[in-house]
Amino acid sequence: MIKFYNLYLSVRHLQVPTIAAINGHAIGAGMCMTLACDFRIAAENAKIGFTFTKLGIHPGMGASVLLPRLISPQRAFEYLLTGATVSGTTAQQHGLVLEAVPKNEVLPKAIQLAESLGVNAPIAVQTCIQSLRADKFTGLDDGLLREANAQAAAYASKDLLVGIHAIRNKIHPQFNGW
Repeated sequence: MIKFYNLYLSVRHLQVPTIAAINGHAIGAGMCMTLACDFRIAAENAKIGFTFTKLGIHPGMGASVLLPRLISPQRAFEYLLTGATVSGTTAQQHGLVLEAVPKNEVLPKAIQLAESLGVNAPIAVQTCIQSLRADKFTGLDDGLLREANAQAAAYASKDLLVGIHAIRNKIHPQFNGW
């Protein structure tokens, strides 16, 4: 699991600013991948969420570490424990995305942001990235290990099957827990 996490979060090692352009659904692991980026631009009508607990599993891919550092801890609790999904507009209001724009403007807006960053001094930008990311990713490896262990326990439970069945059949799950 750790290898999987590190592969999909490897964007965090790039020495350039990273921008996620969210042009549709970004749910669960897909949204977690965007947390490793420096910026997120979303379509106003994008569907964004961390639905792990609705599936019966612990959030993964650094969600429990990165999300509370990006938005308020209370809002992170809400997203991760309820599994609620929100629009890009609401995600912007919560500080989860930098901007929410009409769907056809997502990529042009991301490119415009990249171009505005690209005119600045490369050494200053790279060292600033290192400074800003230092706190963001401190403790991430420990958090990924905790998440992987928690997910392994969830995978071994019947709750995952109950969660998947409920989502497929659009019914409320009846989790049994331990």
